[in-house]
Amino acid sequence: MLFLLAGLLAGSVSVQAAPWGAFPFDPQETLVQKDRPYYILSQLSDGKPLYIYMEFSEPEQDEMYRSLYQKEIAKSYQRWFKNASYYIKQNKRSKEFVRMLARLNKPGKIIFVTNEQEADLLVKVISWNEVQENCHGHETLQQGTMACVLFEKGKLPILYAPTLAAIKDFMISTDSRAADIKNVEQRMFFEFILPHEIGHTLGLDDQYDEGRKSHRMYRSTHIRKGMMRDVKGFTCDDADGPNETIYCINQQEETCQKICGSHGCTVQ
Repeated sequence: MLFLLAGLLAGSVSVQAAPWGAFPFDPQETLVQKDRPYYILSQLSDGKPLYIYMEFSEPEQDEMYRSLYQKEIAKSYQRWFKNASYYIKQNKRSKEFVRMLARLNKPGKIIFVTNEQEADLLVKVISWNEVQENCHGHETLQQGTMACVLFEKGKLPILYAPTLAAIKDFMISTDSRAADIKNVEQRMFFEFILPHEIGHTLGLDDQYDEGRKSHRMYRSTHIRKGMMRDVKGFTCDDADGPNETIYCINQQEETCQKICGSHGCTVQ
């Protein structure tokens, strides 16, 4: 099963979901507007709730899976904060990151609302064709995109996600062995694809630390894997992304000390 998932992830599945090549930080830009890429991370890292409105295009899928999608979305946000906290402690740097740990250990709650007007984020669970229709037209997205997160000025960010039935059909078309594996579509989407997309809602781009030669793991080797890289699991790379972004959006030094390296600013 793991081999099949790895093969599918390495193959034709596209999980790139940013409508531009990068999410540059502009200290002059207001962060309190809901259409900004860093708004959600700013809210959660301040301990404030994130309100999500979710809708399904297929009533049957809504009835069967709404609670499951809600649980997994909340879990994905928790995984991002817990991962960053874990690597700070794993690297024995808790004293240097006291303030950051306070944010990471008590993020805001994920609350699903029934009124779209109350939401900070829209999640639309739709058919495979609808995902393609909504996600295409953006230069960074490819045919076969499984999900995407789009930001548009003046509008709420939207996470377009496929139904589980659509994911299973796609996986079978890619590798017939998927038909014989129970809940393989849930493992594929909820363990890998969804956390990657949630990373985009936090303002993190694909391979967001690419080109930073000073960025190294605790054991002093270059990081080549991560949820925003090969989408096969969380690494220390996925801890530095939120860490640095949180400090940037709080208008502290833009280049902060890395959890996985020894370069940058010293966290007081």
